[in-house]
Amino acid sequence: MNNSIQTKHTAAHNSRGFIKSSKGFYIGDITNVLDPFELCMVLGNEHGCPTGIVRMNARFQIGVAYTGRNDCTFADNKGNRYAVDSGLLGIVPMELVSTDHPKHGLVINEPGAAWFSHNNDGVFDFYVPPHTHIHLDTNEPVGR
Repeated sequence: MNNSIQTKHTAAHNSRGFIKSSKGFYIGDITNVLDPFELCMVLGNEHGCPTGIVRMNARFQIGVAYTGRNDCTFADNKGNRYAVDSGLLGIVPMELVSTDHPKHGLVINEPGAAWFSHNNDGVFDFYVPPHTHIHLDTNEPVGR
């Protein structure tokens, strides 16, 4: 492999922080929306599936963490449902979303800065534009 063209990615390993986007955000199973190359190279090979804020390229970061109950469907405080098949849940700027119609998650069509927080016991908090708090406890699955 030609390492001279490979992008180096960094994981901050913080369990909370801001994610920025000029298009909006996707919240859900990150494997539903990230390009397979990014999933393998960044999360798998380079970082070993870290939790927290992960720098994907020079412009964008994602927030990602393991769920409390692995693969299940979870509900947030707004009644939205999230089907997780990878054991990973997070927030991704729409600039990195590889599909036109993300499924099994929530799309926020507001640009700006979003706050990601995960306390390592399966509880997630997202503060997304315009002024919305999404609380998600992945220790309490719901039916599919």
